[in-house]
Amino acid sequence: MRASPFVAAVVVFACIAAPAALAGGGPETTLVVVNGDSPVSKRVANDWVARRRIPLSHVVEIAGVPHLRVIDIETFRTKLWAPIQAFMAEHGLSDRIDLIEWSADFPYGVDFAADEPKPKDPPYTRYASLTAMTYFARAVEAKETTKWLPLDSNRYYRRSAGEVETRAPNDVERAAIDEAETAIQKKDYAGAAEAYRRVLSTYGEMHGHFYNYACCLARTGQVDEALVALEKAVRVGFSDADLARKDADLESLREQPRFLALLRSMEAGGATADVQPAHGFRSRSSWSGATDPVDVGAPDSLDRYYLSTMLAYTGEWGNSVPEALRALGTSIATDGGNPDGTFYFLVNGDVRATTRKARFAPTVTALEARGRKALLLEKDDSGQTGVLPIGKDDVLGGVLGVSDFDWAGSKSRILPGAIVEHLTSFGAVFGAPGQTKCTALIRAGAAGSSGTVNEPYALEAKFPVPAIHVHYVDGCSLAESFFQSVWGPYQLLVIGDGLARPFATFAKVTVGPDKWTGPGTVMVTAAIEPAKDRPIARVELWVDGTFVAEARPGDDIPLDTTKFDDGAHIVRAVAVEAGRIETRSFGESTFPFANGTRRVSIDGMGGLRPSTAYESSVAFAGRATESTEVALFAGARLLGKTRVSGGTWKLPVLASRLGVGTSVVHARATGAKGPASVSSAVSVIVDVPTLRKAMKSAGAKPGFVATAKTGEGKPVAIPLGNLGGGTFAPIRDAITAKAKGVVEQLVVEGEFDVAEAGAYQFLVNAGGTIALYVDGWAALSETKIARDRQTYAYASLAAGRHVLKIVLEPDGAPDLTVLLGGDRVTAPLESK
Repeated sequence: MRASPFVAAVVVFACIAAPAALAGGGPETTLVVVNGDSPVSKRVANDWVARRRIPLSHVVEIAGVPHLRVIDIETFRTKLWAPIQAFMAEHGLSDRIDLIEWSADFPYGVDFAADEPKPKDPPYTRYASLTAMTYFARAVEAKETTKWLPLDSNRYYRRSAGEVETRAPNDVERAAIDEAETAIQKKDYAGAAEAYRRVLSTYGEMHGHFYNYACCLARTGQVDEALVALEKAVRVGFSDADLARKDADLESLREQPRFLALLRSMEAGGATADVQPAHGFRSRSSWSGATDPVDVGAPDSLDRYYLSTMLAYTGEWGNSVPEALRALGTSIATDGGNPDGTFYFLVNGDVRATTRKARFAPTVTALEARGRKALLLEKDDSGQTGVLPIGKDDVLGGVLGVSDFDWAGSKSRILPGAIVEHLTSFGAVFGAPGQTKCTALIRAGAAGSSGTVNEPYALEAKFPVPAIHVHYVDGCSLAESFFQSVWGPYQLLVIGDGLARPFATFAKVTVGPDKWTGPGTVMVTAAIEPAKDRPIARVELWVDGTFVAEARPGDDIPLDTTKFDDGAHIVRAVAVEAGRIETRSFGESTFPFANGTRRVSIDGMGGLRPSTAYESSVAFAGRATESTEVALFAGARLLGKTRVSGGTWKLPVLASRLGVGTSVVHARATGAKGPASVSSAVSVIVDVPTLRKAMKSAGAKPGFVATAKTGEGKPVAIPLGNLGGGTFAPIRDAITAKAKGVVEQLVVEGEFDVAEAGAYQFLVNAGGTIALYVDGWAALSETKIARDRQTYAYASLAAGRHVLKIVLEPDGAPDLTVLLGGDRVTAPLESK
């Protein structure tokens, strides 16, 4: 049975000979979300924001993230999405942000049982991904599961022949489709055939319905009728000869001459279908499945989305921090580089590969038509296995289909900027061992990959079609390429640099005027040098990440400086290219706005330039005229406030609040009257924590013991558990300890080995007041945490043996979990 996209993905074709498209998206249409409690989340975000030149006002911190695994959908709405939505509304970004980038240390999955208590299994298993729930956030907020759960729900998906609807099914037709799917699950093929007959009498848009109808008829012995239905399926785009040949549902047709002729027809004509041309993404647009969206969607349209990827997953079976930073850095370096390499499509007998095989040849044809090298790799005498490219040093993209693999053993090299992904059940199920995670491909060098967060079954609609590489080559961003290529993405977690655009072509933009004169309105000019044969459609003006206006190329843009604070501001001009996908190229300069006489400056940081120790306090200080109060900000994040005394101000800020990496800080001064004033920004570089030396001599074997003091003061031994498994597990459960009844204090202590020096993060879930000591140093000092919240301790550790001690005064029965992550974690802390 090949189910319709409402039960499984229909078989469709990759694009071929589509018009060249250009990349869309840009830093000014991107929002970065940071786990404000996590040092690693800040470190990854700081690095990417600085490299990508994301406006500093487009970074939002969220506190109280429960953990890094699966959260319930109401927690997603209230603790994750609500703060993002409020931030965008406050800063006027709701209709201007296209891409929401989650930094590291966020949950990977969302349990939607509260909204859909009894999803059909298969295919609607009950966990969704964080990036998909963000993509469909408007519908998730409205609790409209019908807008994101069906496997044809993504209206931005670029469709092939047999998928393009002239209209969506009406309520009666949808009900009949659901009836047919339910009957198939019950193996009531006669009932399913009758339901499909009603569907197809009025709704003949999709070849998957015709194919399923043929299968049901064949199952009930109606051979001639089944052949007619299969012929109609082929006429509207069905072309998976391998599926039809092997499908047990069509057993009664095997020897029929008409069936054999249909197989030959499918094999001969499989590469002739086109997909809709790629289109640049806009969250302001409503998507309908048509080639072009409604340009500005209705405010309450649930067919408006937000692109979303996760910059890195550094939790269990994720990537180390250096791996994540390396992958993001190399992808940024490839922007506009037009790299040369080969796209590989792996062919083997595994259902994970055969599910997408029908699309491979058309995709190769489409890539070759664009001057790109693309190959199907099968098992052969030259050493190819059909599982991974073997001995290839030019992997520019890949479509794999295998549950477990060792990329290092393939001796192949993934080129910077590449998208490589594989279809498997547990590619992003990071809370449990089993099957190679998509993070293994990030480790191997991919700019982006993806995996499902729950058992997806071999349903094509849940995974990127091979045409993802055609969209990417045409110049789309990584995020655009993924979401144009997945029809039912609710389970797919996308990891990587969403703005990666190795095949984009950018214009050169310079912002004027050369001299900034006078208060009030100033005319801003943008000198633009377009790329060859790529005209500019419009120019946008942004100030400190706030959209101001747009104009035609060559026109001056009036900027009313009185609508902003006095002082230094970053003025950015964005040249938006003509065409369906709008390449965004920008230039920017810092200009002084002066409509009053109040001024503020940052003149010193306690002599700690250019870098600051993580454990230290940065002593910001400066001058302020006609001011009573100064507030310090890192982007839109308030660091603190202080009073002005004698025209000067001082404000210490913990370096750990800024996070490791580069932070840009500015001061804002206010008084009783007149406009506020902002200072020029200063950069602060925060180092990783001070290195903790290893023990000079090894004691007993590494291991931990736990004891609990009851109300009577009697110590009680507590069993320790730890999570194992996984070939690649840079972070794992280190310690779990539970006790029944009333316990006043739980103490866990022991020794562990560190293979390589690096910055390590302890992730702690507990309930009560906790302290964590590394080699006697208080990495976490008597911090009270709720059971539904995770806390973090950060330390740089030298290679060798270290001592860890945890003291918990629980607020009930102790339930402690400690995970170890960070720079170079390759094995768990063993609990002996």
